Amino acid sequence: MELQDVRRTVFRAIDELNEQRPPAERIAPADDVRLVGFDGGLDSLGIVNLVAILEQRIEGDLHQSVSLIDDDVLADASRHFRTVGTTVSYLASRLGVRVDA
Repeated sequence: MELQDVRRTVFRAIDELNEQRPPAERIAPADDVRLVGFDGGLDSLGIVNLVAILEQRIEGDLHQSVSLIDDDVLADASRHFRTVGTTVSYLASRLGVRVDA
């Protein structure tokens, strides 16, 4: 598994999340797009939905099981899920994928 595989999975999860959102509230699948915090596109329910979709996508696309819904991850959501890019990096580290290739 490579970083691009993780990025592709995150982009697919964003696409799936966007299907549930009105067009004006959809998130662009690009590394620099802010997800949470100031000017973030997701509220607390949105981040929980994204995390749930990511867990399913990781299992389906990458054939790995990872639990992202726990107090530590959600308490640190502003760091792990600040942008699409930080989300990709965080998930890559959780999955043992080298980020600095």
